[in-house]
Amino acid sequence: MNDPLEKFSLPLPRWSTAARNAILRPLDLWVCLRKSPARATADPSRIRRLLLIKLFGLGDIVLILPTVKALRQALPKTSVALLTCGVRYEVFRQNPLFDRVIDWNPRGCVEWWQSLQQLKSEEFDVVLDLEERSLKGLIISAALGAPVRVGFVAERSRGREVAYTHPVLCNPRQHMVHSFADAVRMLVPIPPFDSLIPLPVGKEAQRRVDLFLRQFGVSRRPLVGIQAGISPYNLAQRVWDLERFAAFADGLIDDCNGAVVLTGSPEQAGLNQEILTRMHHPAVNAAGKLTMEETIALVSACDLFLSSDTGTLHIAAAQGVPTIGLHGPESSTRYGPFGPGNHGFYKWVPCSPCTRPEYGIIGGCSAKTCLRAIEPEEVLAKARAMLFASAQRKPQVPDVRSQPA
Repeated sequence: MNDPLEKFSLPLPRWSTAARNAILRPLDLWVCLRKSPARATADPSRIRRLLLIKLFGLGDIVLILPTVKALRQALPKTSVALLTCGVRYEVFRQNPLFDRVIDWNPRGCVEWWQSLQQLKSEEFDVVLDLEERSLKGLIISAALGAPVRVGFVAERSRGREVAYTHPVLCNPRQHMVHSFADAVRMLVPIPPFDSLIPLPVGKEAQRRVDLFLRQFGVSRRPLVGIQAGISPYNLAQRVWDLERFAAFADGLIDDCNGAVVLTGSPEQAGLNQEILTRMHHPAVNAAGKLTMEETIALVSACDLFLSSDTGTLHIAAAQGVPTIGLHGPESSTRYGPFGPGNHGFYKWVPCSPCTRPEYGIIGGCSAKTCLRAIEPEEVLAKARAMLFASAQRKPQVPDVRSQPA
């Protein structure tokens, strides 16, 4: 029988993988044969303009914020610009850690050339490329020709070294928060981190979320958020079964008499509806009904958040919400919910992990042995324990949503 998630899943575009390999494999060979050049030491006192490249991944941008904050503290006079392709990431424009957020969405060779020339004219002292395998980040870093260029290279594919003056070896045995910090340590010493930085949310967004929850009659506590959907590529192979999400949500409502809200982008509304049809209790499908800032406000209002391996997982952890991650193709070691008290479920099998971003590999298979080894009952038991621990720490305050509007 076909997996019902297949209708929401897209195959990986083969042309992009082929193009990446066609460029990087000859570079790998060249780097192996050439003599390694001497690496000059970066002089922090000369860094005035820094371009940070993080083109893709909402969650990754959340994960770089502790590093950016430490960088700003170490270089208070340096202007930091973020270059991103994320047209939905407007919330980061409000973040004081960035002096500027630059959208990078040129179409065609002419626009690419013009955009590169515009960036080059700004004469950045440092380009910090925090993409692990992106050809775009590689080309931009090389084309700008900044005196200092920092970027990731993979252990068995070091061709990206040609674009950087200071290559950083990817470390799949640590969390990406620490890997991003390692890249910045090529410039300045920064301390280790144990938590993420909350995203700012305006009072108006909080008010709209309160009205949204009242509209759907959500007044019970605990309020639990669930993010099932992820990027559509290989989605069916990288997401927990719909029946398991439904069983978890029903079990939590039965045990805790709480409320459940399913979050997501507009494209994930149908996936959430599939979960709702498998549930015995009602829940709220918020996918596509809120802006990014409102979604962050909604996540912040939750008492617990359960998520697939996607950006909303890291938003919840950053907002200080007790967070549970569901990991299979990608290890929780690298992308689990960061911070004390959070938990990432990950069941190792001989083929784990099959996602290796440093090699451009997005894994997953139809068997989903790693994901299906995670049972709803054990996730539910962990959720109950986390809710109890959270309730013990928080003072009891009246729930404003139970009051009339």
